[in-house]
Amino acid sequence: MKTNAKINTLMWKTLLVGCMSGIGYTAYGQTTTKVPQREEYTIQLKAVPASLENYLSAAYFNDSKSVYNLRTNPMATVMGDIVSFKVNPSGTTYAVLSAKNEKAKIEIFDLWEKDKLLHRFKKMELATAISFSSDAKSLFITTPNQLLCYDARSYEPRWSMEMPIAAKTLCASGNGYFLAASDGAKVVIINLENRQIRKSFDLDVKVNDIGFSAANDPFAI
Repeated sequence: MKTNAKINTLMWKTLLVGCMSGIGYTAYGQTTTKVPQREEYTIQLKAVPASLENYLSAAYFNDSKSVYNLRTNPMATVMGDIVSFKVNPSGTTYAVLSAKNEKAKIEIFDLWEKDKLLHRFKKMELATAISFSSDAKSLFITTPNQLLCYDARSYEPRWSMEMPIAAKTLCASGNGYFLAASDGAKVVIINLENRQIRKSFDLDVKVNDIGFSAANDPFAI
């Protein structure tokens, strides 16, 4: 997570969250450091998480039909199966990619109001993955052979480029320079400034997830 909170264990319907906190302060010319204390929270969930998302200290998850907050209150329920959902870094909206009868759709919901649909993209039946840019200005969408970039506020198209893979996972770097994509066997890193493939990795194992570090380097597969 972007905070000091980190997920230690996620098994079935129990989520354990641990955090470390150290506080230093100065009083009367002396500096005292409080001994770090570890706190664990066990949260019983009413649904089995398929994936996790976060905004600041808040965490969200989804199963095949709905998006929830950590109190397991449904935030939105969609027709079809949820393929992916992403929280906008601005903390205002989230995007849900779902599919039914091999036809995909992408919907944007208000993060603070239940089931408040803000936008539904047209002609997205072939969409395979989604991701917001780190500055919250763009929404990236992939199809079997294209990367599409939309304005995250107006939902208008900005640009597109051909893709060598049908990405199932997308991840944007925090500095806004790169976008990583994976189809489960190959990973490509895209330079968003010149819209060129900077690096690619062909792997002999299944890729479950990808991610940039907070410092944007290293990159994890």
